[in-house]
Amino acid sequence: MRQFNCVLILIFFSLLMSCNKSNKISIQIPHFDLTGISKTSEVKLSELGVIDIQYIPLETNSSNLISRIKKIEANNNSFFIADRYKISKYAMDGSYINDIGTRGRGPNEYSIVLDFSTDSKNGQIFILNGTRSNGKIYIYSLNGSFIKSLSSPNYALNLACVEDGLLCYLPDMDGIIDTSFVLIDYNGETKKGYSNKFPCHKKVHMPTGFLVDFLYYKYKNQLFIKENYSDTIFAFDNLSFKPAYVLNHGKKTLSPALREQINSFEDFIQVSSRICIVISLFETQNFIYSEFIDEEQLYAFVGFRDVDAYFLLNAEKGITNDIDGGPNINFKMAKDENTVISWINAFELKAHVASQAFKNSNPRYPEKKKELEKLANNLKENDNPVLMLVRLKKEE
Repeated sequence: MRQFNCVLILIFFSLLMSCNKSNKISIQIPHFDLTGISKTSEVKLSELGVIDIQYIPLETNSSNLISRIKKIEANNNSFFIADRYKISKYAMDGSYINDIGTRGRGPNEYSIVLDFSTDSKNGQIFILNGTRSNGKIYIYSLNGSFIKSLSSPNYALNLACVEDGLLCYLPDMDGIIDTSFVLIDYNGETKKGYSNKFPCHKKVHMPTGFLVDFLYYKYKNQLFIKENYSDTIFAFDNLSFKPAYVLNHGKKTLSPALREQINSFEDFIQVSSRICIVISLFETQNFIYSEFIDEEQLYAFVGFRDVDAYFLLNAEKGITNDIDGGPNINFKMAKDENTVISWINAFELKAHVASQAFKNSNPRYPEKKKELEKLANNLKENDNPVLMLVRLKKEE
């Protein structure tokens, strides 16, 4: 019996030691290796589980012209659409409801939209406005009424609503940022700061459009973030960043050391030709979607977690629309787990429907082709963009 007890004790300590060792081992997360691949595939919407496309023309009048869609957030009842200078609210059928706040330089007005985020649970929308060193966050109701304003953290360029407040991102453009994320409450008080993991030790002069330092999206009410210096995408959970999955671009991922080599526009051209620049990222129940620039070519990546497979697409051509014969689509963002949002200019949609390619197309749903043709013929070339809600088959 004593020998048996000794064996049990040894097994117990063995398991305990194994557990301690396992704590030091990194947790296995989905990993997509994009190093050394450049061959693209032609992919149809139906192959990605698309079952329907709903076209929503955004109402056009002289007071709500949209110059260029910068960002969209949506709830069950409406779309909040930002261009550079304002945010407008539209109903699900595309009819214009109202602007959020007023553009200007007076009290309670904002001059530029750096970023915005909605909190549908509390019925509020937060607009980040102003300069990097003297910014404000304006809080409005979802109906556009002003509530109050807060001072934003210095150098904040992005913000996102999370359960515990607003998570603000501070890009290190000048080589002086020690804290890259700041969590504040709805009164503007700092709750927590997160150190800059990728410090750049000098100010680097690069074209503004190149600085896509930070991407984020929400999936199942959880915030996911990606910094351009890392191939790992993190989930913001319980006030900390936890690895969720990896899009591995290998040596083509921008590093602070590589960025510090840029001293002139010529240096910028040379560096940018050697790296991948990720410009969009989101996920659905079906797949992870990302677009990136590599050697001046725009690619789209569609990765499937459960089956360890992916597609690499030529994003300039888009995904072939075999649903209704409409224009090829580049996905922009996810509305929910089973709906992707894209958009197209009215004149582009009209031109496609008038093309021989559309007339000769044989889509899966011919009746939807007729509906699309009727819709396009009723548009004017200078109308606001047309939203496209791409619906995916729900996974069991």
